Amino acid sequence: MTFKNYTSPWKGKKRPDLWKHGADKPELHYANTIYLRQKAQAAYRKEPWKFTFEEWYAVWNGQLSLRGRKPDSLVMARKDWGKPWSTTNVEIISRREQLTKKNNTQRNKFINTSKGYVKKYYNKI
Repeated sequence: MTFKNYTSPWKGKKRPDLWKHGADKPELHYANTIYLRQKAQAAYRKEPWKFTFEEWYAVWNGQLSLRGRKPDSLVMARKDWGKPWSTTNVEIISRREQLTKKNNTQRNKFINTSKGYVKKYYNKI
């Protein structure tokens, strides 16, 4: 049996009656999409994920519209990279803060694993 030249009548159309959170809450539909993307990204990077949608949404606390790629946009970042994504291990901070923390962590790791002359140089700064 083939479906050659068949096009579904629903192709390209939204079906809010089938949305998990219902048609009357499009902001929750949008938030659920972001949640699923973030969860999938964590799984791709093999990072443990211990959030339910409700916990994740409560952490964002109505600030989802401020997410983005600009330096002053908000991101969800883990406090301790060795622990899973969970309510106790994340914070909502600006992208600039997150990148500063990440760069400082990488810089300190580089200094601690390098030879003596690098440590002497960075200790002078």
